Amino acid sequence: MFIDNLFVYTSESPEAIYSPKTIELTIYPNPAEALVQIELQRYDDGGGVFLTIVDATGRTVLNTILNSQKMQLDVSNFGPGIYSLIAKCQDRIGVQRFVVTHQ
Repeated sequence: MFIDNLFVYTSESPEAIYSPKTIELTIYPNPAEALVQIELQRYDDGGGVFLTIVDATGRTVLNTILNSQKMQLDVSNFGPGIYSLIAKCQDRIGVQRFVVTHQ
């Protein structure tokens, strides 16, 4: 048996040691001007999903908790640009990018 930082190799087949589960989420409209809708494909955790939004430079713009399957978020005070939404819940993670434009 051989172990590296990603897999355990045995004589049969490699098996992943750690494979994080994903959170499937949708953000719309994209691009957005004032409001975005965040929707989880499945919501089954009563503890909430931690959401972090970061801008293109990596600066955290918002931290909040999503306690339901859908959430409407006001992005009118965000500057124009590309943002990443990072959703975390226990051992699951999901990332979606969205664009904010102001006409």
